Amino acid sequence: MINNQMITPIVEVLMKNKDFDNLVTSAILEFFDFIKKENLKVLIAHITENFENLHQITYVSTFKAIWALQQNNIERTKSEDVVSPVIVHKKSSEEDSEFSQIPTTMVGGIVPYGDDDDDE
Repeated sequence: MINNQMITPIVEVLMKNKDFDNLVTSAILEFFDFIKKENLKVLIAHITENFENLHQITYVSTFKAIWALQQNNIERTKSEDVVSPVIVHKKSSEEDSEFSQIPTTMVGGIVPYGDDDDDE
């Protein structure tokens, strides 16, 4: 969407029809509301960087919320850059014994697990 500049014509149609309450405007507002609800970070960043004129539309809170989300996303990214914990996983002897019980021989594509040879 961004590479093909598909949002630009959508914004242009919205700006031309912003004073009208019609199906086209409603569909476009629903599109932006979806982006907001799903917090689609790449699209939110693109919208806030390239379509400042959307702030003119104040009869819905969608665009104000998109700009607020962008600020939150930026702040989160900065805080994640500062604190980057390193997680090291160490195998325990319990894991070793648990995995050693899993059969590794395959016969006809089936792993024989829990064979009931005693029943025959």
